[in-house]
Amino acid sequence: PAAWEFYDLERDPGELVNRYDDPAYADIIRDLKARLKARREALNETDEDNPRIQAIIDENWNE
Repeated sequence: PAAWEFYDLERDPGELVNRYDDPAYADIIRDLKARLKARREALNETDEDNPRIQAIIDENWNE
């Protein structure tokens, strides 16, 4: 299944512990997702030509 991943590379350079659900990182993750969305919009990048990918994004974006 699709899942978000977020690693604290300073504390976990081997990317062994996914911190996506850790409340301590919620503000950082929210900011990164907003920046990703803005960048995709600025580049007019969509997944309209790949409905399967777009469906995964739509379903999981706010998780």
